[in-house]
Amino acid sequence: MDSLNEIIKNPHDIRPDLEKMLELVPDKKISLFEISWSTSNFVGGNEEDQADSMNIVFDFYRDNEEKIESFTWYRQYDKPDGTCIVDLSKVEGIVGIGTSEFVAERLSHYICNAGLLDVDGKPKPAWDEFKKHISQLQ
Repeated sequence: MDSLNEIIKNPHDIRPDLEKMLELVPDKKISLFEISWSTSNFVGGNEEDQADSMNIVFDFYRDNEEKIESFTWYRQYDKPDGTCIVDLSKVEGIVGIGTSEFVAERLSHYICNAGLLDVDGKPKPAWDEFKKHISQLQ
């Protein structure tokens, strides 16, 4: 995402970013927290890209398992639109997070729609990909 919290990359841009993390700390294991891809069209997301991103992350994991301590997906369930309101007073000064209402609105849409199941509990395509990959790890 860019500084306005708009998705400006596609899922295939994820792998080089993940590889860069390994380059930055070649002698250490990494942990990835809150991996996500929003399906909110408000910020340019969609379900197909979320599923693609899930596959890319798991491919990266399998290729580098010995260098990865852990990773987590950000959210299992979407939240209803309007319930993920970002309080600007709590994010001011955080590097990479702007402080305008425009940015807060985009971030709110992003995080409300980063789940693998929609607000009604209906699985998105990324949920099926997640389950498939997890079953292959066992």
